Amino acid sequence: MHEYVEVQFTRKGKPFRLKRQVQGGFVFDEPDAPVRTIDLGFAAADDGTRYRLARIRRIKGWPDSAFKLRVSVEDGSLIIRGDDEFSLPEGWYRVTANVEGAKASAPNKRTELPHDGHGVVAIDLAFDERTVSVDLANIDPLIRRVLDASAFETVGGCDWVCDGGIRAERRACALNLLAMLRAFPSTGSPLIADVTCLFVGKDDRTYAQVTPAFHQRVRAMSDDPKALVYAEGPPHAPIHEELLEEMYRFDQGTRGQFTKDGLLSYRAEQKGSDPSLQMVIATPVKSYASHFADFDLDLGNPLQDIAGFAVHMGELLDGKPTSHLDLERALRKGRAGSYLCYGVA
Repeated sequence: MHEYVEVQFTRKGKPFRLKRQVQGGFVFDEPDAPVRTIDLGFAAADDGTRYRLARIRRIKGWPDSAFKLRVSVEDGSLIIRGDDEFSLPEGWYRVTANVEGAKASAPNKRTELPHDGHGVVAIDLAFDERTVSVDLANIDPLIRRVLDASAFETVGGCDWVCDGGIRAERRACALNLLAMLRAFPSTGSPLIADVTCLFVGKDDRTYAQVTPAFHQRVRAMSDDPKALVYAEGPPHAPIHEELLEEMYRFDQGTRGQFTKDGLLSYRAEQKGSDPSLQMVIATPVKSYASHFADFDLDLGNPLQDIAGFAVHMGELLDGKPTSHLDLERALRKGRAGSYLCYGVA
């Protein structure tokens, strides 16, 4: 037996080809391609196929709840094979593929896998097609200063946020965080004054170089009885450790000076419609000219109240990062709204 299943993706009725499989997911052939996770569902669709799968399990000594498959990217498609060339039997199967950031639909609920042949599953993907329209003509001077000093993948900050070839989520995230840092804790004494530059922009977080005074201010606020900022201690999510590798690339002198033991998380209190600002700050083993920070925004503050915890848990259970295109509407109603320099189109 040499059977396999080929999953073909389409977008707007046209082939949407996979380029490669990488650590953490898959990359499609698209501009500014992100790493997307693909959750596969694979099950027998009739009794005869279930019997053949059960027989393979007994031969292999696998538990009833397991069936081992191999997944690869070949000629733009996702290929599903058995654990070896003889372990995926012919039959009828239900195959699903949920792609991160997309709504998936498949016209056929069952796929036939013929003997010594292959089955084809067609899955159409619909993505959020919104973009951002950026206007820097009347940008706040403090935000302009940070953007002028920033660079993303060697592209200057101002050019990067205006580049329509960059994913809208990434640009909205950076601009939302700049507006929030410009307004917090107050418009007269904002944290952005101690932000040197941005150097990595992701869909749900932005990395920044900050002054040592930035951490001093944040730590002082966390000690304030008015609790403008909550000290969370070391961050629990492994994603925050990615800041360290990006720092090492940005400034080679940081290697050995910053470790995961020096990561400290702080969360700003929500005010009105403002989202909750999380700041994971990398502190050095010994005195260093700069500190670094991982900034992100959440719809709720889990440390502030039960409602915030419920919203934040909803985001985690949903399995998706906060949409910064959606956050634009909330930010516009709060203190940061005056410092937004883009609109969602």
